[in-house]
Amino acid sequence: MFIPCYAIVLMGIDWIHRANATLMTTFPLLVFTFFLTLLLPLLTCLWLVHRGWVSDMMMENAAERRVPYITSLIYMFTWSLMLHTIWQLPNAVWQCAMAATAALAGVAIINRKWKISIHLASFGSFLGSCFTYCYSFGLLHFWLFLTLFGIALLLMSARLLLNAHTPLQVVCGFLLGLTLTMIPALWL
Repeated sequence: MFIPCYAIVLMGIDWIHRANATLMTTFPLLVFTFFLTLLLPLLTCLWLVHRGWVSDMMMENAAERRVPYITSLIYMFTWSLMLHTIWQLPNAVWQCAMAATAALAGVAIINRKWKISIHLASFGSFLGSCFTYCYSFGLLHFWLFLTLFGIALLLMSARLLLNAHTPLQVVCGFLLGLTLTMIPALWL
């Protein structure tokens, strides 16, 4: 849930500089991103737990994840469209947001039959979005990508140490998010 906020902050810093925008003009974007991609999904999950439709926030049962996935997809899709229509962010940003939404949809579909890591799909989307953004503006941030890849390896290790996933599930989740968000770079 935090990944879209991290992405907007990271890309937003560069965007503020490129568009000669101020923090006051971009603050609503940050609040909007926080609200639609973090706060609303979290409140939805808490409400589902409160109503007894979900046993706990871990949602070990795949059937319990259906409603959170659907609502999160609606929130992410709305957020992605509004990045383009209201804030008129560069194409690379909203295309990556749409690709991250597609990655979430992919995880939701795959998790019906086989468990895949949404944590790694999200982080793969983040890394792919950073690559696509940098590629679209001709930026080369070797240390950023190396650092993010190192964090991805740490996250993979954590998910394996917690016995939450198998190695194949974390690698597939990461590659799903990374691949889908790097596709816009091919069109730019």
